[in-house]
Amino acid sequence: MRKYLLTLATLVTVCTSVFAQLNGDGYYRVQNEATGRYVKIADDKGKLYYTTQTADLGAIKTIKGFNNVESDPGTIIYIEKVGDGYNLKSQGTDVYSIISYYTLISKSRRGNTYQAYASSHGFTVYIADGHDDEDEGYVVSNSSDTRDWYIKPVTDEPEQYFGIKPEYMSGENFYTTFYASFPFSFLSEGMEAGYITKVDTEYGIAVWKDITGEVPAKTPVIVKASSFTAAKNKLDIHTSAAKAPSGNLLKGVFFNNPSKTHYNRTAYDPNTMRMLGTISGGAIGFKKVDLDYIPENKAYLSVPEGTPSELRIMKESDYVAYIEKMEEEKRTKVQSIPLDHDAVTLTRGETVTLQCTFVPEEAKNKTLVWSSTNE
Repeated sequence: MRKYLLTLATLVTVCTSVFAQLNGDGYYRVQNEATGRYVKIADDKGKLYYTTQTADLGAIKTIKGFNNVESDPGTIIYIEKVGDGYNLKSQGTDVYSIISYYTLISKSRRGNTYQAYASSHGFTVYIADGHDDEDEGYVVSNSSDTRDWYIKPVTDEPEQYFGIKPEYMSGENFYTTFYASFPFSFLSEGMEAGYITKVDTEYGIAVWKDITGEVPAKTPVIVKASSFTAAKNKLDIHTSAAKAPSGNLLKGVFFNNPSKTHYNRTAYDPNTMRMLGTISGGAIGFKKVDLDYIPENKAYLSVPEGTPSELRIMKESDYVAYIEKMEEEKRTKVQSIPLDHDAVTLTRGETVTLQCTFVPEEAKNKTLVWSSTNE
């Protein structure tokens, strides 16, 4: 009997540590015990109305199914202890910035779930999930039967990891843009990150620069992976004060919220924006697309007006070699110039001028062949 009780106690401890483990400052996902939906930060606006004892919690959505949150940065929440309360940070914002109050978190009577609430001017608002059975919803306040939450630490374990889910394939590699408020490095092999430092409008090229090691917080990047599956493209999410690289022409977008009361979107402008995708010939690049708004947690390439519709991506070393080759071809290219006048003057720079004069009868239908040189 004693052995059975010890075994049962061990199982309870294990289950509790898996499903509810608020253990110091760190990155977590928050899942509702009744609905099974996960919290997602979809906006940076909200408020407590103490005169009516209500709250605007429309910035917080809930999503069902781990496959729908495994690669969603809006479901990754950094919980930080501040005095008697907590500040919940995600998507470049935090609860205190939104409502000017810290969140209070306490264990529920069940022991393996938590309740989150805020108090102001003598009233308390609990964060609860809606009662519908849809895959997506929004949190509500003061619902007594959906206010219990599991707090799950982000690890590399099944249904606790965070992984990148690529969008495009080129050759044997998979690509996507990615923008998150947390710094990270790669846990899975075969992954790279880079950003764009230059747009060459003459040759239609976007120049890629590698990021080695950690990707700093709030840095829009292109991620290259060896799999389409998020579980094989895991990230190590951590804290860091590393600065974002300078000269990054990628611009990141946190939100794409069409809600009337929480409208927060970035319109796509085909004149000054290019999106990642597969371009002519099957290569990966940036191009004009049929799009109204930039998707959440993605990046676009900022370009000057008049930029070609498609831009090939080249790494810096390849770009330098390519430009040298093209310039050499320009210097040695033979040009045929039809002569329909009495004289032709050819000028290159400030140092070389060649003038040829012909008798009109002899110049008809004649062609002067000129080969440029470095002389």
